Amino acid sequence: DNSSDTYLVVLDLNSMKETTLMNSNALDLDPIFSVDGNFVYYSSAKNGSFDLWKINLTTLESTILTQENSLERLPVPTLDGEQIVYLHKKGFSYDSIELLDLENNTSTTLIEENFASQTAFSLSKDNTTLAYTWPNGDDYELRLLNIAIPESKMLLTKSKGLPLSPKFSDDGQWVYFSENNKMESSEIKRIPINGGSPELL
Repeated sequence: DNSSDTYLVVLDLNSMKETTLMNSNALDLDPIFSVDGNFVYYSSAKNGSFDLWKINLTTLESTILTQENSLERLPVPTLDGEQIVYLHKKGFSYDSIELLDLENNTSTTLIEENFASQTAFSLSKDNTTLAYTWPNGDDYELRLLNIAIPESKMLLTKSKGLPLSPKFSDDGQWVYFSENNKMESSEIKRIPINGGSPELL
């Protein structure tokens, strides 16, 4: 981010060499590697609205994945690369988390709400469970759902200071998240996927 534009950079952790991956004339955001490491999925506004794209790391060829004239962000690919979980914002207030089938170019709504501006989510390593933050009145909650059965929503913990950025542990037994305390300082916490009290780290 150079204050007027954003671009995507790959950093080699051994050599510390930076390589610019994408630098369009618009905002480029949310890079995430495919499981096999051959692609990077991202969101870009270079066509006027935020769309999902993927770039081949060998050829640097970019392919557009969504063209809905709305806002699509935060792409999270599944293990087989055939589906993507993403945030869809349409109109003034409609927000949803969608599951995009790349082969059929169809989307399934996993959950939807109005004004879910702080939404963040993470997909478990086995690709079955989504951990996500979601509004409930004036508060936010940390929830789980099975992406094959979207009706399977389960409350994991209620907000004490806006839970953000949920991520699964590698073994899938914990969800890590950040949350502000009463002093408005961010803290890292975790909670078992079966529920219980959050643990301050």
